Amino acid sequence: MAADERDVHVGQNLTKHRGIRSQKALADWMRKRGWKWSQATVWSIEKGERPLKFVEAVDLAEALDIRIEDLLQEPELATATRDVSARTRQTLALAEQATEALIEFERERRNLDDAIDTGVRLPGWDRMADHNQISSALTYTTEVIADMARSQVERERDPLLARKSDPERVKQIILEREQVWFIPDQWRAKRGLPLREDPQEPPDTPQEGTTDGVDQEETER
Repeated sequence: MAADERDVHVGQNLTKHRGIRSQKALADWMRKRGWKWSQATVWSIEKGERPLKFVEAVDLAEALDIRIEDLLQEPELATATRDVSARTRQTLALAEQATEALIEFERERRNLDDAIDTGVRLPGWDRMADHNQISSALTYTTEVIADMARSQVERERDPLLARKSDPERVKQIILEREQVWFIPDQWRAKRGLPLREDPQEPPDTPQEGTTDGVDQEETER
């Protein structure tokens, strides 16, 4: 590869890594490190008209927060390396956020279980509880959420599926498949709680002077 071609590659890489930072801002940073750079210097390097010295590249890489190799690679290789690096950082950041969100979800899910345990012990709670809403909440698990996320992304990445699939319908299908129905007695049995019987209405008490509510005088007749 000719020397001028390498200079062109360095210039192209510099342009990409500089991003939204202006040529002047980069030149100002390099001047603070002792280099007699101006905006015209950055322009010339990016055009491949002025070779980048190795000692300059050390400080330039620091200014751009990249490796020296990122400046010297051929453009396609540099682009691939940069893309993988950016996607890696984004994946790690999202993984951390997703982990925190799932921890919070699982914590609240356990709190829901505890709240239901308390409710099913109380007389009359079964009739007051919103069984459908509880069923909906219990259907969601970390596995169900992950399944919905994977299905959604697979359909987004497949043009044919993306045209035919309604995301909300896909979500509904998964929820229907994994549906959990909240039934108080089944919950108590599953959680090892005593089955509770609703209090029975007390029997009518015969009035004074009657037998089983029938006037004694009528009985004697």
